[in-house]
Amino acid sequence: MYNLLKQDNTSSSAGNFAYGFVAGGLIVGTLALLFAPKSGKKLRKQIHSTLNNSSEELLSSAGGYLSTAKEKANSLLTDGKDTVANLFGKADAELKAMESKTTELISEAKHKLGSVLDIDSQVKKTQSYKNKKHH
Repeated sequence: MYNLLKQDNTSSSAGNFAYGFVAGGLIVGTLALLFAPKSGKKLRKQIHSTLNNSSEELLSSAGGYLSTAKEKANSLLTDGKDTVANLFGKADAELKAMESKTTELISEAKHKLGSVLDIDSQVKKTQSYKNKKHH
């Protein structure tokens, strides 16, 4: 995860540089056209051509960044799914262990209760036998 964040900073810096470079090129190109000694019609054609080329470059650059963002989002989504599946697996194993331990404790409790009931039954029989002898 740290590496992804570190790469984002590098990509962001490169992206900022690219956008700055394109924007600077547009500004300088426009200024050069405006101050060049050309007729209005030629100047408008050249401005239109420059803007079309620049917008195509910008869209192409944005498409690359969009593609990179989609790849990173898919990677994060896959990592998230794997993490959730892993957590569910651990939770399921823990529940099975708890169920097994609960079953074991219930069995032990039944055994001890049975022993107590047997002792109680023997005590009652002994008391009943003693009561019959004394009467």
